[in-house]
Amino acid sequence: MGCTGCHDPHSSKNAKLLKTKLLALCFSCHDKTGFAGKVVHPPVAAGDCMACHSPHSTDEMALLLKKPVAQCLECHPNATHGQHAPSRQPPVSVQAKGNTG
Repeated sequence: MGCTGCHDPHSSKNAKLLKTKLLALCFSCHDKTGFAGKVVHPPVAAGDCMACHSPHSTDEMALLLKKPVAQCLECHPNATHGQHAPSRQPPVSVQAKGNTG
């Protein structure tokens, strides 16, 4: 996508020169229904995706800031790996713009 996929350095009135508000920008690629389950992870509900993910680049899966278990332990320090039941929702995927299926 490049920088201008999300940023407009010439006419943006949003923080960090984003084209739109952050959550609207995220949902321009991500399917919103993947985030609307019976139980919504609190950072997702708060629109704070960047608490766990980098919008630019990382070496971790799903653009996580840290390795998955280490990332979870940031907010859930008393959890142990595998302590809770697996999510019943399928993994969230990025929809390719213009992709008709």
